[in-house]
Amino acid sequence: MTKIFRIIGILFFFSILPVIHSKAQSTDTLRIVTYYPSPYGSYRELRAKRLAVGELYKSTKDYCWPEDNGSYTCTTPIYSDLDNNGSPTPGGAEENAVSLIVDGNVGIGTATPEAKLQVGGSVIVTNVDSPSSGFGTRIGYDTSGIAHNSGVPYGFIQAFEFANSVYKDFEVSGKNVWIATGENVADYKKTLYVTSAGNVGIGTTSPTTKIGQSGFLDAKDVWLRDANGGSGAWASQASSLKTYYAVGTTDESTTSTSYVLMPDMQLALPATFAGGNIFAFFSAKVFPTSPTVYDGGNIRLAIDGNEKTFDILGSTDSLHNLVWAGNLSAGAHTIQVQWKRNSATNVRQYAPGHGPRTLTVITAG
Repeated sequence: MTKIFRIIGILFFFSILPVIHSKAQSTDTLRIVTYYPSPYGSYRELRAKRLAVGELYKSTKDYCWPEDNGSYTCTTPIYSDLDNNGSPTPGGAEENAVSLIVDGNVGIGTATPEAKLQVGGSVIVTNVDSPSSGFGTRIGYDTSGIAHNSGVPYGFIQAFEFANSVYKDFEVSGKNVWIATGENVADYKKTLYVTSAGNVGIGTTSPTTKIGQSGFLDAKDVWLRDANGGSGAWASQASSLKTYYAVGTTDESTTSTSYVLMPDMQLALPATFAGGNIFAFFSAKVFPTSPTVYDGGNIRLAIDGNEKTFDILGSTDSLHNLVWAGNLSAGAHTIQVQWKRNSATNVRQYAPGHGPRTLTVITAG
């Protein structure tokens, strides 16, 4: 019986041999798709030229990287529009610029990211053009607070040269730039505000001067000077400021061709003057006494007989000022307004109908 089965098996093999030979000579292809290693599990190394992660990007019909010639067969190409023309550019630069796209949140150093990117630790952004230069920006949160905040945790952004542990310049750009503070979101307030005009607001978002402040200023001292950048004084001297003034209300004139005292326009600083900065100001109007009066007189401010500033009285019925600020030594000083005519027919008169003549001196000593 066994011999009968053997004979039948041999006859069957030889009967199908031509069929096997015919199939071996055909062009039919059998394609087997498998995964190795398994898509699940742990890997020591995993490398890919490009990677799309997430439910949104799993279909290559919906999303794909273009070919190097710029063509694509999916609905939405994955590329970086470097030339801003709205489509992939042949050459491969734009598609090769995108190596990873992710649908969902990404956690680095954390298993529970609460934003598109959450990093458990510091982030270092190096020089764009030269990543190995050792320069970069470090962003992080110091939970110990030991380094710079007396043990209180704090966040930081630092421009840094890592090789030498040196801080570098840091830029924040915008039309208007501000720093906000507060214990919580409800307590949010713009504490420091810099406008596009270059004005700085402290406690205000609408400073109209170089420094605008809402509230009191606590400073050790402040240097005060006139708008033209001249002499000034420390604000700490304000407690010792003293004001001296003289007023003239009568009609006065002079025919002198050399400087003489203008009536009533003299002030004397006492011997107890401690020395320091002073500010002197004279104001009056010029008015002719008759049609025979000609222009051309001068006035000047003199201290102890020495001219500090002067003005040419070159027009009728005009306001004339003398201003001087500077430093005087300690002790007594005489401050005068002096005037003169410049020709034999000149006469100058200050008339009360145009306001009084005033001389004011403010001292800081």
